[in-house]
Amino acid sequence: MRQAVVGEQSRMWERSEYEPSLWFYRFDAFYRPLGPERNLLRAYKGWHLAEKGRESRAVSAPTSWREAADRWRWLERAEAWDVQQRLERLREEDEARRKSREQRLAILNGVLMRASSALVRLNPDEARWSDVIAAVRLAVQELRHEYGEDVTTVKVEAAGVIPEWAATVIQMEEQQLDWIVANLSLAGGAVES
Repeated sequence: MRQAVVGEQSRMWERSEYEPSLWFYRFDAFYRPLGPERNLLRAYKGWHLAEKGRESRAVSAPTSWREAADRWRWLERAEAWDVQQRLERLREEDEARRKSREQRLAILNGVLMRASSALVRLNPDEARWSDVIAAVRLAVQELRHEYGEDVTTVKVEAAGVIPEWAATVIQMEEQQLDWIVANLSLAGGAVES
């Protein structure tokens, strides 16, 4: 029996070398798509309705269907399809989680960069140190969390989608940020995390 192969994984749900196209069509269109709860009678009734335009009153699948299903290993092939679909779904979920994590990291790094810049330029007469420091601390702690370090995450109250501290940093004037930059060099040139 010929099987299509993709990488290391056999795709046994594909048409076998000597399998008649009629039986493969019935397997592929009516049996395999039924999922883990599939059975021959349901597949046959689905085929009957599609082909004859009316529901079948059969109480069991015809002998020809049972023989074809046994000969062409429909159950085994359909179960292989189910496993493939589950693995594909898990890969897609993993990829979505990876992309989401990349987005979180980019946001946190952006917040850290903006907050660090704000800290360097902060004018104490016009802005609150606590907002900028909270932003830096939260970004550093969340980045540590993302990288698997054991840290306690600071709870941030959110107003809508953007936390208040982030909105404060984003809305700072350039003069405030310039003041923080100038004063950071006086404080040792770096912000400790």
